[in-house]
Amino acid sequence: MPAEAVEPGPQAQLAPLTLAPNIELPGREEFSPLDTEYTLTEDISAELFAPYGQAVFPCLAGVPLNIYGFTVVDSWRGLPDGHYQNNDGAKKGANMGLLIPGLEEFGVGVQLGGSFGLYDTTGRASVPYNTSGWQQQAFVTGGLFRRATPEIPVAAAIVYDGMLNKNYGEFAESPYLSQMRIQTGYAVDDANEIGFWCALHLSSDTHQLFNRIPIEWQGINQYNLFWHHKFVETAADTWFWLGVPEHSRLNGQGSLGQLILGSSASVPVTDRLVLYGNAAYMMPSASPSAAGSTEDAFYLGFGLAVYPRRNARQHNVRGNPTEPYLPVADNGSFFVDTSRSF
Repeated sequence: MPAEAVEPGPQAQLAPLTLAPNIELPGREEFSPLDTEYTLTEDISAELFAPYGQAVFPCLAGVPLNIYGFTVVDSWRGLPDGHYQNNDGAKKGANMGLLIPGLEEFGVGVQLGGSFGLYDTTGRASVPYNTSGWQQQAFVTGGLFRRATPEIPVAAAIVYDGMLNKNYGEFAESPYLSQMRIQTGYAVDDANEIGFWCALHLSSDTHQLFNRIPIEWQGINQYNLFWHHKFVETAADTWFWLGVPEHSRLNGQGSLGQLILGSSASVPVTDRLVLYGNAAYMMPSASPSAAGSTEDAFYLGFGLAVYPRRNARQHNVRGNPTEPYLPVADNGSFFVDTSRSF
């Protein structure tokens, strides 16, 4: 907490203070690499240091890195859940972005993040041999990104998503699945960005139920157009997307959903804390029926993100150049199909 400002008297001595070079301060001139000695009162120095994370990570003050952690309470279901209920629980995770040395002037960075969640902690209506096992799920997301700038208002990212499961779906199996996500956007102005994102399955997984019945899982390809709107004064953020999944089911019987709807919203409550929510829904292609009830998929999550470097507030759609352009994958950006369900 900053110390209380004290008006210096006639005899007060102002202690010299050394700042790291090349730190750009809002509303002030950029510090020259050659001028590293400055004389500041204690209250002003606390104001300058806080937004750049020195109070939390002094050794990273000059590193082009951004990191945030998150805690989410969420509910979701997909085709692998068959006729059974959705999955309720919570997860924790973190996401990090770092500009690549030598490519900083182009704004190219690497992002890496992950999450771990626990679901169905009170039990599940599933296959008889595993109705009490908690469902565990982890996501890993990593890749390259570039955020838009005033000079080049184009943002892009390509990442690898891995999904690790234990007691997953109606058969409580543990498949590992992966997909690639690609997103590109154009910043129309400070408040609006439009673009396209897609998810393309990479690896599938097959297990033997009761050692004789093969079951396969695979990510669902999806293609979406999005609109990103920033409320410039408050730094609140909204995303809306509309898209379609691939047509054919993994088992060749029928089709997948006919439409995907999604949205996300976040509101900074302090320089470090952000409240946010995500939702996504894949509308089944089947008409309302017993079959149709097994083909819908949805995700709903509400969470809190923590930015240790006190840079949660960004007042334009371009955002912080070091912040990952894509969030860690979840069950709304990683829909899954299966070859067998009941």
